[in-house]
Amino acid sequence: MTDKKIVTRDEAWAALNKSKVKTYDTTFKLIFENPDNVVRLYNELTNNRIGARQIEVITLTEGKSLITALCDDLGFLVKNDNMIDDYIILIEAQSTWNPNMGLRMFRYLGMLYEKYLNMRKLNPDILPPMYIPKPKFYILYTGSGHRPDKIWMSEMYNPKEEVVPEDLNFAIFVLSESNSKTLSGEYIGFCKTFAKYKKLCDTFGECYLKTIAECRTKGYLISFIDEHEKEVKKAMDFNYTDRRDFDIYMDHFETQVRAEGEAKGLAEGKAKGLAEGEAKGKITTTLDFYKKKLITREAAIEQLGVTPSEFEDLLKNPDLSVQ
Repeated sequence: MTDKKIVTRDEAWAALNKSKVKTYDTTFKLIFENPDNVVRLYNELTNNRIGARQIEVITLTEGKSLITALCDDLGFLVKNDNMIDDYIILIEAQSTWNPNMGLRMFRYLGMLYEKYLNMRKLNPDILPPMYIPKPKFYILYTGSGHRPDKIWMSEMYNPKEEVVPEDLNFAIFVLSESNSKTLSGEYIGFCKTFAKYKKLCDTFGECYLKTIAECRTKGYLISFIDEHEKEVKKAMDFNYTDRRDFDIYMDHFETQVRAEGEAKGLAEGKAKGLAEGEAKGKITTTLDFYKKKLITREAAIEQLGVTPSEFEDLLKNPDLSVQ
């Protein structure tokens, strides 16, 4: 392995903005375009045994996410034995952890219900009373670090110590472990394996061969890779070339900010200095790239995990918190 590449901020963000196709998104879409895989995923997540006729996918149809131009979420209806819409399932794939995931999923759910009403030609403004399918949320987390098995919407309410009424709370189930025995585990294992070799290897050829070899050894998406080898390899190549520069820069940036946060040593202690330093650094850096037209407004909003109105507030006052 040669010495680590030095990547400037402009290079990193230009690379991220250029990268319109992600390996993870391409793989996610190709997997779940197959209805049999959606059925398998649901059965594994819930320990149920339903058939393909009880599943109706309502995302992926446009080949993109509910919010972004990429395809990283899966929404589908589950019908009961009487073929009545019973559940509405939302599954999002994430390679970076965002503390605002509860709110993000809530926003996605609103969009999903809107699609549902249009599909069923239902009007909530008129009688008679209608019934809608119950929601369930899942995140397939392919990034690093230990994550909880569940996160709760109540974690975002203020003040956090108050008891939140049950009807204002919901759980998001987080799956983050590689596992060759489940489809979600295979997908997570594939993504983590690629992420590992993307950092370790000097060339894409080496990265590709080592990723595929380890996936075959560990049983991650073997039949899928064989069937879609050309598409997977193309997406991996594009992602390696452009996204790698961004990942290298962010690794360096986070290390630098962490050191500055610790050195700052706020009166409340180093932990708070670290958190505030990282948050402030992320805001100022992202806004700087946006103002220089190195990234789009949508990319900046996605990176910060804020709403469009919150983003406008940050442009006026970068000192505002995004937590």
